[in-house]
Amino acid sequence: MSWKLDETVQTSAGAVAAGRLGSGPALVLAHGWPWSSFSWHRIIPNLARRYRVHWYDMPGYGRSAKDAEQRTSLDVQGKVFAEMLAHWDLEQPMVVAHDMGGATTLRAHLLHSCDFERYILMNVVAMRPWGSEFFDHVGRHVDAFLGLPPHIHRAVVEAYIKGRSSTTSIPEISRSLSSRGFPRRDEEASIGNSRKLMKNIPLRLSRCSGKFGVR
Repeated sequence: MSWKLDETVQTSAGAVAAGRLGSGPALVLAHGWPWSSFSWHRIIPNLARRYRVHWYDMPGYGRSAKDAEQRTSLDVQGKVFAEMLAHWDLEQPMVVAHDMGGATTLRAHLLHSCDFERYILMNVVAMRPWGSEFFDHVGRHVDAFLGLPPHIHRAVVEAYIKGRSSTTSIPEISRSLSSRGFPRRDEEASIGNSRKLMKNIPLRLSRCSGKFGVR
């Protein structure tokens, strides 16, 4: 079997089991919850014909460190993803992320300065808490947020992921948008709107040197 975990990397969250295969441009696979890198084992052989493929089990999953006190939250996973790129000496790899791997790699990009050449997201969760007031607010004003310049859109998303977008900051965002002629409403919206948002609104997160895509 091409998939194997023959590397052990010491990270801030404990020992991480990892592997790599192939030659060519760097490609990193980020698995989802509650799986492990084994979920990629059937596609690794084909990918390795064209790429240098890297994979690992996130802390708390698969063969990586697991114990009763193990923290597996997205802040931990995002930091470890950045540490894995540093361990592999990858400055701007292509990244394929599934499920919570999307949120993990997004945090690594926004909070730990990780750049990606290409970014493929598969059925991902990108922010938390899912269905939050922030998501509901954006879901009510999809057209307005679609019209934001990329640097403003990035700043809003980055602030939310860093935890600054608390309940009290939602009206501030609303007032800011209203001052630019965008609609404003303060009533609750359904989680369905959040799902609609994730389906229709693009993630404008690319830096000049990177190419980002949403699948």
